[in-house]
Amino acid sequence: MATALAYDFKGRVAIITGGSGGLGLAMAERLWGAGASVALWDANTAGAQALADRLGDRLMVRQVDVTSEASVQDAALATAQRFGHIDTLVNNAGILGPVANT
Repeated sequence: MATALAYDFKGRVAIITGGSGGLGLAMAERLWGAGASVALWDANTAGAQALADRLGDRLMVRQVDVTSEASVQDAALATAQRFGHIDTLVNNAGILGPVANT
């Protein structure tokens, strides 16, 4: 039987883009559980806000358009102001769209 690895992220700050569902939420819960403060960035914040309401003050939610440099810069500044610094970026945001015919 495999043994779960334990990580200590106390005092660390992680940003997770695409953090409102699926893998983003799962990573947020895992990092938060290991002691990290987590900023969830997503264009649609409903799922992320539900997690923040459940977990509390070490988790912040920010509506961010990762295709906009200004939106990302504003969110990075807000995250650094809230938590004091940023240690990790999990670039999880993605868009599923039509596949081009070539």
